[in-house]
Amino acid sequence: MKEQDEKFPSRSDNWSATTFFIVAMLVNCFTLNFTHERMPDPKVTSPLRDVGFELIPIIRLQWITDSMLAYFNIVVIGLWCHAHWVENNLSRARWMWNKYFLVWGYCMMMRGFSIFLTSLPATENHCQNPKSIHNIWVNTVMGFVTFGGKNVHCGDLLFSGHTINIMNSFWFVQLYGRRFPLLVVMTGLCAVMCLFLIIASRSHYSIDVYIACCITTLTFAATPEPLPAFLQPVSSMWARIVNNTVPPMKRTYKGDGLV
Repeated sequence: MKEQDEKFPSRSDNWSATTFFIVAMLVNCFTLNFTHERMPDPKVTSPLRDVGFELIPIIRLQWITDSMLAYFNIVVIGLWCHAHWVENNLSRARWMWNKYFLVWGYCMMMRGFSIFLTSLPATENHCQNPKSIHNIWVNTVMGFVTFGGKNVHCGDLLFSGHTINIMNSFWFVQLYGRRFPLLVVMTGLCAVMCLFLIIASRSHYSIDVYIACCITTLTFAATPEPLPAFLQPVSSMWARIVNNTVPPMKRTYKGDGLV
C-alpha cells in the first residue's frame, strides 16, 4: 500500500510540469524579440532554396493550421477528462498530464535556444515586410497569452513551434486514445494536412517542420511520465502550498492504483 502511494503522481507533480511548460513558453516568447531583430534584412537576403517550396505551390491558408491547433488541444483535453471522470482513473489522468506538458516544455525550451543561435532569411510571407517591436515586455506577454498568435515575431525559423504542438498532440492521441480508433485516424489526417499547409503557406521552411517532427517524436518517446529529478523541488513547493490551502483529498485504492 505504501509503495503504491509513493508511485502515485500528486497534484503538485502536475502543477510542477505545468510550471515548467509556462517557463519554457516565456523563454521562447522572450527569445522571439531577439530573433525578430537579428533576422537578415529581407531586402538584402532572399529566402533560401527549399525543396518543399519548389514542389508545393503557395497556398495562403495558415489560418486553417492555427484553427486546427484548437482541435488538437481539445482532443487532448477530452482524453484527459475521459480518463479522469469517465474511467475514474486519477492515476492515469495525472500521468497523461505530466507527459503532455513535460514534452511540450522540453521542446519549447529547445526551440527557444535553437532560433536564438541561428538566424535564417525570412520565407515568402509577411516577414518580407516585418513590423517593429515597440516594447519587448508587452510583446513577450502578448506572445505567451496568445501562444504566438498576436505578438510581433519574424525569424523564428529552423524549429517550427506549430509542429511541436501538432506532433505532441498526435503522439498523445496515439498513446492514450487507442480505444478510439476513429479519433486516432482523424488526428493523424489532420496532422498531415497541417504540416502540409505550414509549408504551403510559407510560414516555415521544410527543414523547420522536419526538425520539429523528429525532435518532438524523440522527446515524446524518451520522456517518462514521472516527474524528473530537477523538478522535484518545484513539486515540493507546490505540495506545501496545496497542503496549506486545499483540503486533503480522500483517496481509495482500485485495482493497481489510486482513484
